[in-house]
Amino acid sequence: MTRQVEDSGKSGLYRLAAKVELYKANMKGNANRVNVEQKAEAFKKFLPILDAFETAAANVKPVEEGEIKINADFQEIYKALVEKFESMGLEAFHAAEGDDFVPEFHEAMEQVDGDQAVIVSEAKAGYKLSDSGEILRKAKCIVARPTAKEEEEETKAVDVEADDEENKSDDDEDPK
Repeated sequence: MTRQVEDSGKSGLYRLAAKVELYKANMKGNANRVNVEQKAEAFKKFLPILDAFETAAANVKPVEEGEIKINADFQEIYKALVEKFESMGLEAFHAAEGDDFVPEFHEAMEQVDGDQAVIVSEAKAGYKLSDSGEILRKAKCIVARPTAKEEEEETKAVDVEADDEENKSDDDEDPK
């Protein structure tokens, strides 16, 4: 009987130890998830500031010596900010001209007529967390859409292919 009590005590201890380890793992996972969510929310609040820096950098054309010095300082601050954000896990991604439009990564700001449904240009970069891949903001872009005439031609081509397939299957069934 003493042996049975000892064995049941050991198995209970092992079960308890396993439960403690499982609890620790769950808590670590929850802490990581909360950390990612907090980081994402913080970065989202800074994206308008990055946008303002990018807009200013693109539009400022210094001419005089004082303006050139201020612009150089401004560029250094912007560069340091971007480097710090990257070291903390913020990653920019872009919508390149000619790339396919992927709704998970791109947001169409405008549509223009074109030959294919592809990205024409990027309006704003997209951002994601480098460690989790969570999208914080989709890349905003201008997208080409096929014109109505091209869509009709594509539809006709598909219809012709379907008719050809029907005729082929009709020929296969007709035992002349």
